[in-house]
Amino acid sequence: MTRITIAPSERAAIVGRTGSGKTTLARQLVGTYRNLVVIDPKWRFELARTMVVAGSAADFARLYPQRTTRLVYRPDPESSDHADVDAVIRRVLRYGRTCLCLDEAMDYATPSAILPAYRRALTQGRELLVPVVSLTQRPRAVHNTVLSEAEHLFVFDLQVASDRDKMADLAGDALRERILTPYAFAYYGPATGGHVVMCPPLRLPAPPLAPGPPATGGD
Repeated sequence: MTRITIAPSERAAIVGRTGSGKTTLARQLVGTYRNLVVIDPKWRFELARTMVVAGSAADFARLYPQRTTRLVYRPDPESSDHADVDAVIRRVLRYGRTCLCLDEAMDYATPSAILPAYRRALTQGRELLVPVVSLTQRPRAVHNTVLSEAEHLFVFDLQVASDRDKMADLAGDALRERILTPYAFAYYGPATGGHVVMCPPLRLPAPPLAPGPPATGGD
């Protein structure tokens, strides 16, 4: 199939159950961006030659973009107000020209509410050249903006019928069927002229990467 790239003016949504291959695909999609910020609430999204920041938004601000333009930001797992994540996304939008990848998008975009900066990234980030890649386990549990703004849809195994129905509402019945082949996925988007195609299984995930350099010390 045609190589899939996410242009600065585009959004992508990757959906599928835990362990289906979402993170593996996301690493392939965003791994080559020179300017990249990943929101990693599960603390397991790693990329080679990418600094990991675990702490407050102030820690993130101290290191981006003055020191590096590739960061994985790991918010405090005990925090529930997401103020730091909102501040991080706002800083990305301030500088622009940076790919934004959000793992566990439903943490920041429930069906009834979406983090303000996340909404702005999805709806206004095109003008700032901020491509957005969102990952979620449950399409039904994520805000409609995450999916409706996405030109690229990647659908891994969805075991719940209502989740498959949600994707079929966006791209037609070809996305309704459950995908049985491990690490295979259905794709819908401009790379195939708007047609749904089945993609071969991804290569099995590589062994965990070594942790990035600690985000400590001054500039």
